[in-house]
Amino acid sequence: MSGFADNELIVRLSEVKPNLKPASLKQYITQLRGIHKKIYDKSLVPKTPSWILFGDAISTEDKSNIENVLKFIKVKNDGSPAHITSQRNTITAIINYIKIFKQNEDTRIALELYGNEMIRLNKEQNKNYEQNVVSEATEKKLKISMDDLYKLIDKLTTSGRVLDAMLLSLTVNYHFRNEIGRLKLIGKSKYEKLTDEDKLKENYIVKYYNTYFISRGLFKTSGKYGLTITDIELPQVIELINLYIKKVMKSRKTNKDIFFLNENTNSFLTNEHVSQRLGRVTEKELGVKLGTSSINKIYMNSLNSDTIEELKKLSQDRGTSIATLILAYYNKPLVET
Repeated sequence: MSGFADNELIVRLSEVKPNLKPASLKQYITQLRGIHKKIYDKSLVPKTPSWILFGDAISTEDKSNIENVLKFIKVKNDGSPAHITSQRNTITAIINYIKIFKQNEDTRIALELYGNEMIRLNKEQNKNYEQNVVSEATEKKLKISMDDLYKLIDKLTTSGRVLDAMLLSLTVNYHFRNEIGRLKLIGKSKYEKLTDEDKLKENYIVKYYNTYFISRGLFKTSGKYGLTITDIELPQVIELINLYIKKVMKSRKTNKDIFFLNENTNSFLTNEHVSQRLGRVTEKELGVKLGTSSINKIYMNSLNSDTIEELKKLSQDRGTSIATLILAYYNKPLVET
């Protein structure tokens, strides 16, 4: 069974989802590779949809095999239950993948079945939000405090793991998503010469003497929030940025403008690399694997319920509505008045 090259699949998916950003399309590919590997032990995305329509390697003789595919979606590689969000992301990728092929009765049935499962998951997730249901995995993560995270940043810095410290610091203190891995360092004078259109095509960390701000044009909800500017005001973060530039960036022979460099690809850290890096360091040091969403959840649950100004700032920094922040990330009982 032959597989799509990533660039080829991105082109095909973009025909179905023309307004979706390349990073999101790549996330679809990651989801598709993941479910295919889970079922067939091969990390590829086939050029025929039969594997996801009929589950041809895992089931019997009829077309109810999609139910077997869904069973794989519902569990992680270790057999434990997959989070609802993870299941929804995989099904979204599958639905759009099916749509790139010629449509017939088989694809119609598949889209209906996967669509019905998506509706069920959406209802379950909304119910969990309303009832403030917290999974066992989330409960474990919420035992980590903001103080634990601040201490870890200090530990990483003093032990010379400056890249991990920098990545964690921006995530903990300014609540960025994984797009923080795609930052270019630029001087303020050069930044101001960029057109508004150019600013929307990239994410920048802008230096002006000993001050910094982060300009993001590429992030998950940029279509709604547009260009987002975040001033870096915390002295400890400014100090760490200066140290990072001196110790890490200036030691490079090339790519001196890429803030977080993947030395294997000579390019930015992808969303997946950011997740993996944060997950490895937090699991090793804190005993639990954290990503940007988990860290944001920990921050949200450290707040008092009346900190509206904090929520407004967090909403702007993260590019997420206050309603979504409360529903998806705040797991303490809301105080009734």
